Formats: sequence, structure tokens, C-alpha cells
Amino acid sequence: MANRLPPPAHKQPVFHAHANAADWATAAAQAIASRLQQDLNLAPEVLLLLSGGSTPAPVYRQLAAQPLDWSRVVISLVDERLVAPGSDGNNAALLVQAVVDTPAEAARIWPLVIAGSSLAACVSQANARLTAAALPISTVVFGMGSDTHTASLFPRAPGLAAAFESQQSYVAIDASGCVGAGHYPLRISLTPSAWSRASARFLLITGAGKRRVYQRALAEHDAFAHPVRSAIYGGNSALHVHWCP
Repeated sequence: MANRLPPPAHKQPVFHAHANAADWATAAAQAIASRLQQDLNLAPEVLLLLSGGSTPAPVYRQLAAQPLDWSRVVISLVDERLVAPGSDGNNAALLVQAVVDTPAEAARIWPLVIAGSSLAACVSQANARLTAAALPISTVVFGMGSDTHTASLFPRAPGLAAAFESQQSYVAIDASGCVGAGHYPLRISLTPSAWSRASARFLLITGAGKRRVYQRALAEHDAFAHPVRSAIYGGNSALHVHWCP
């Protein structure tokens, strides 16, 4: 992952610029739904992995309204903070809110945090459940912080190299000292090993500032300084980036 050489042409990301937030949310939701439908045509059930935060919420609301057979979709998370389920900062709560009173309410949601459990126990349970279910990972949806972190992989954080090299789907992250982690240093994060197995990967960003951050990550070939590069290039197909001003 620390390779400073540019990736091959077939892995170059596809950048979709939209005129406004409404067009962005609609186009991204339809693109994700299309990928899910393609994979549902091939498998009884599929896994959709979503990132938290406020930025993707409009996309998720439109995605949840798409006419898919949601009973065959399992929704889980790209990362989670070690906070009580349903509390402030809990990403799973965002997913629940997004699907209420929509067709996607028929989907199963897999939270990553178990109330009262340690970080290690939550990671172990998440990995065991994913292994036992043996579901194909259809789609992974990423966000990106202004520090170029994605999932809960922060620039030069302790354990970042181990996360890049792990063959597990999820790892424990202690992001103490990383500004982008805010008040939630203890986290669970999906690994590049897991998202490299996905049929499709999407990155959702908005604003001129995030576009500049993204372009900087592309230009500087160091995934330890810019972890989002592991999402951009960590798969067998091109990442699709959806952006609006």
C-alpha cells in the first residue's frame, strides 16, 4: 500500500461531477442501486457496506427508496466508533434512520458495535459473522475526511500499516492523537483486504475543498500520508467518485 508508483491505467478512478447536491444524490443513489441489482441477479443475497457521517445521508435516503428486493440485501458499515448503539456518533443509527418507512426497511442491518463489549470483542464478532455468512460484497461506499482519511484509517496513525496488511475484514483502530478522529479514537474499520473483494466501490464527496483534498491524494503517491488512496486503488475495478460543489 505504500507503493509510490502510480497505479495501472485500468485502476484509475472515474470522476463524476454533478451540478448541484440534488443531482449528486440522485445520480449516486441510482448508480449504487444499479450495481446492487446486477449482483442480486447473480446471488441470493448481497452485502452493502456504507460509511457514516452527514455527507452521504441524502444519497442514502434516495438509495433506500430504490425498487430493489431489499429483503435480499444485508447492510453494514465501513467503520464504526466505539460508542453505545443509538448514541451520538453511532453510524449504525444513521443507517436505521435512512431506511425507516422506505423499501429498504426490508433489508437486514448488521451493526458493528455490541453494547457493553470491548473493541476487540466487537471486531472479532464482526469478522466471524462476515465469514460465517459468506455473502458476496456487492458495493462499498466511502467518504473522505479533510485529512484524506477514509473508513477509520487515518494518516500515519498507529496500526495503519497493520490495517493495510491485514487479511481480516475488520480491524481495531486506536486513532488517539489523530485530529480527524475527534472525540472518538477507538474504532472498527473495514480493511483494504475486504473492500478489494467488492464488485464496486464509490466515493462520495462534496465541496471545492474536498475536491482539492482528493486531487492532492491522487498526486502524492503515498497511502500512509493519504489513506484514501487505499480505497481509490484497492480493488479490481475502477473507483467511481461522485462529487458536487
